[in-house]
Amino acid sequence: MSALTKLARGRNCTIRLPVCDGGGPTTVPAHFRSQRIGAGMGIKPPDLFIAFACDPCHSVVDGRTHIEGLSKDEVRHAHLMGVVETQKWLLDHGYIVIGGNRK
Repeated sequence: MSALTKLARGRNCTIRLPVCDGGGPTTVPAHFRSQRIGAGMGIKPPDLFIAFACDPCHSVVDGRTHIEGLSKDEVRHAHLMGVVETQKWLLDHGYIVIGGNRK
């Protein structure tokens, strides 16, 4: 189990799609994939671009399940907002250090 997977376990889901179970023991890192950040088919982006995702939300983001009435763009937006929220958490807890924000 990677350090990132261990870190995600027990956290609240930051994607929060209508199928969300809130997270906790099912939470894993869900990488946001985009060619703009060097990711594509079979290529994971850097770990900076993850959201804490419960199993049901992760399944939707990865395309294993679908939510009727929710577009792919809406799913990607929820995932991206989850990435931003996760980055804020990582910053607040000292996992991301930028310039002079060291404690």
